[in-house]
Amino acid sequence: PQRGAGGGSDGFGRREMRSGGGGAAAAAVGGWFVFLRDSGGGPGGAVKSYYSAASNGNFEQAASLVHAESPSRDSLTNFEGTNPDEIDVSIDSVESLNETESGLSYDANSTGVVQEFEVLEVTLTVSRTAFGEEQTDTSEQRVVMAKNTDGEWKLWRGV
Repeated sequence: PQRGAGGGSDGFGRREMRSGGGGAAAAAVGGWFVFLRDSGGGPGGAVKSYYSAASNGNFEQAASLVHAESPSRDSLTNFEGTNPDEIDVSIDSVESLNETESGLSYDANSTGVVQEFEVLEVTLTVSRTAFGEEQTDTSEQRVVMAKNTDGEWKLWRGV
């Protein structure tokens, strides 16, 4: 199940990653990716790099792409029990959303550790075999990216 911004969750809990269809997008953030190769730059490139590193089992690299002060750091860097060979996730699109489109407002000045925030809508396709049958689900997740004081884009939280 996807959790909204007001639910007090980062949206990417381990329970969702281990559940069925509703957790497909969360599973993607948990580290099961195999599709991405060229991540590009900016906040979209950073989120693609995170997914790509996790898909290749490079969990240390994926963790390095999460902002050090993120309130969701623990869940975004917890890859315990993750097997990148069990599921295939591809990113179909990454779109930047403005405050009106996202319904979210972040004040970088209030953190002291973030120069800028950007909300991205990521469309994911997840394929897996369950009970001998191929299952494919497409879902959209919103991810908040934060530019740290070194000017690097890092994952802040999922919404």
